[in-house]
Amino acid sequence: MSWESSVRPTRRGGRMTHGHTMPVMGAFEFTAPPIINAPGQVVFRGHLDDKRVGIFVSNGRKTVPIVMFEGNFGYFGDGYSINDLGEVLFTATFGGSPAIFTGDGSSTKTVADTNGPYSFFPVDDPAGVGPAINNMGTVAFGAILRDGRKGIFTGPDPTRDKVIVTGDPLFGSTVSFLEFCRQGLNDSGQIAFYARLSDGTAGFYRADPQGKRGQP
Repeated sequence: MSWESSVRPTRRGGRMTHGHTMPVMGAFEFTAPPIINAPGQVVFRGHLDDKRVGIFVSNGRKTVPIVMFEGNFGYFGDGYSINDLGEVLFTATFGGSPAIFTGDGSSTKTVADTNGPYSFFPVDDPAGVGPAINNMGTVAFGAILRDGRKGIFTGPDPTRDKVIVTGDPLFGSTVSFLEFCRQGLNDSGQIAFYARLSDGTAGFYRADPQGKRGQP
């Protein structure tokens, strides 16, 4: 299969795009990299001709808005991802406060917000830093706690849902820095992350769900 021959230019609303047109809500200006799942659904942030901005999912035939950044919802980094079931995980502000949500185009659910023990959710699209969702619906994300510690969590309760936080012991030393990217969660619930330790060691580590151990 030739990739070049499978991509055809399509003019839509006076703008040149590639592949299928997106037959809903007018033309887009794509301002953030798309992410594709195994069935071929693509999630992206797009600007519409009427200047509205949102996160959308398209299968090439139909495009569905997951969230529009208007009303209570505001833009908060390109921290979105999609699993093979079409569930989209994304970051946004709600009433001005950063939060993490899931959505499928018909409903939106809050995963975690900053109205409690979390104070911030790091998002850096070029580096891939942001929340992750797997095909089981499990989520994982980096967050900064009110006390200043940075950690990786899987839900709204930083005690019950903690994976690891700075200050925790790890391989005979103490974690001084953590980074989690949206590619760092697999369907077994294993979490890969970068850490620096207080003894100067740095590397990539894997956390396994309780009762599950993968290949060393």
